[in-house]
Amino acid sequence: MKIHKFGYYYLPEGKKIALQISSGTNKYRYTTTNIANKIELPSEDSISKLLARPAPFDVASGLSHLELARKFTVSKGGRNGFSSHL
Repeated sequence: MKIHKFGYYYLPEGKKIALQISSGTNKYRYTTTNIANKIELPSEDSISKLLARPAPFDVASGLSHLELARKFTVSKGGRNGFSSHL
């Protein structure tokens, strides 16, 4: 899924969309599920707007997903006080 691979999941909008997709496809995939309780999946427009933004991760850099996630977290002020080997 591009939302995870390119780091969009770390943006608030990306996390919301990924969770909506996950909830909608996992919890309500059976035919015995009450349709009234179905979770609304994100619109194509909201997904397109998210993917039109610059990707938080540069997958062409050759870094692993873990390294990219750490680098992104540190750049946003997370893990303050921890050393990074990047």
